[in-house]
Amino acid sequence: MKEKVKSWILTLLVFGSLVESYYLIYRLPGSDSAVMSENLYVKTDNMGPEEKVENLLYPDKMIIHMGQSKHTLFYPNTTFYNLILNRLKGRGFESFQRRSVQDFDWNKIRNENPGIELSFGSGIPVTLLQRVMQLSPDSLFEGESIDRIWIYNIKNDSKAHAVFFSTRGDIVYEAAKADLTVQDVQQHVDFGSDLTNYKAVNSDYYVPAAKVSMVEVEMPLGMYTIQQMQSNLFLMREAPDIFRKKTAPRFIRTANAASRWTKSRTG
Repeated sequence: MKEKVKSWILTLLVFGSLVESYYLIYRLPGSDSAVMSENLYVKTDNMGPEEKVENLLYPDKMIIHMGQSKHTLFYPNTTFYNLILNRLKGRGFESFQRRSVQDFDWNKIRNENPGIELSFGSGIPVTLLQRVMQLSPDSLFEGESIDRIWIYNIKNDSKAHAVFFSTRGDIVYEAAKADLTVQDVQQHVDFGSDLTNYKAVNSDYYVPAAKVSMVEVEMPLGMYTIQQMQSNLFLMREAPDIFRKKTAPRFIRTANAASRWTKSRTG
């Protein structure tokens, strides 16, 4: 008798476990459906016009190599920066060849060969880069992220060279076909001939050869309320001290592209 009772109890436990597993995996419609309505998402305030992704993808700086160890820098929203970038967006690059970064003497190319170097900071996926530049489809190349593009001329060579640097650091992709002539590259380089000269330091930093005037721009954000900042940035309900004290953060950007945050009391 006891064995039968144990068997029935064990059967009930197994059946109950199966039912519970079903509820956990599939859930019953109407009780706690896994399909969420749009009304359940956090609603954000319209704090400004929407921007296209393509308008947010651009180099953080443009380095112009003029030969004879002379260089200069262009930053976003400057005249020559916009002119060169818009021209490069209209040119095609295709037939990418994978090569080792050690196949090139970059110090020699930097100091002797006229060229344009586009820096993308920590990198940008090729699939996104294709939305702003005309890059031919390539299954191997499309899986990479690019942090630099270097377009340069070589003496006595009739074609311009274009090299895309992988964020991995040891691989580059050279475009065998680039819709750029040697004259195009030289014309872009000549835009920097009358601007401040920079010297390359440790191949990574560029220091001005003469004194440079610094410009500071402040963009106050005090027009946004605490509730707006919380709802749009998904901050915790218990706001940080910067909001509880009713301080409005200000974003300061200097001419050398360095950025920092400050606090300004509003009440």
